[in-house]
Amino acid sequence: MADNVSREPMLDMFIFETLQLLDQLEQSLISSEKESGFESSIDEIFRIMHTIKGSAAMMLFDDISKLAHSIEDLFFYLREEKPENINSTEITDIVLNGVDFIKNETAKIENGQKPDGDATDLIKEIRDYLSNLKSVNSGDSNSTDSESSGTLEVEKDQKYYISSNRSVSTPKSHKYEAVLKFEDQCGMENIRHFL
Repeated sequence: MADNVSREPMLDMFIFETLQLLDQLEQSLISSEKESGFESSIDEIFRIMHTIKGSAAMMLFDDISKLAHSIEDLFFYLREEKPENINSTEITDIVLNGVDFIKNETAKIENGQKPDGDATDLIKEIRDYLSNLKSVNSGDSNSTDSESSGTLEVEKDQKYYISSNRSVSTPKSHKYEAVLKFEDQCGMENIRHFL
């Protein structure tokens, strides 16, 4: 493990929480395999991927975020549509490939390296599987292709600009400012949820 004294607390929190969530995810997958299906763990897996997606996006780890988003999309479909023709083993393999990628990238981050892995192929595999799953379970591949084309396109990189200049407030506008100060190494693992 790299010396984490010099790392930002938010980065430490990201690493800790991501690894913890991935462990929970692996346990859910093991339970699902024993039960021969995902019925009891779909919500938990969806929530885990949603949390990792948001955390990674906040930390600007785009490939982790995009991969987690594609797995989240798969489990959103499983949760909402409840398809009957699913291959649990294949879904488990796909998700475990994603978990391996995220763990490898998180290990790089933990060791002070740049997370430079490319998740494009994994994302494409997940999206292709989801598209096929929709097609098989709809019975009408033409309508599924047209419905899903908007959601299955490869995401474009988004750029955000945060101005260093504050806008001038008008007399009628109400603004509040909260200043939070935390002691170094305060050990509050979920503090970012309040920021």
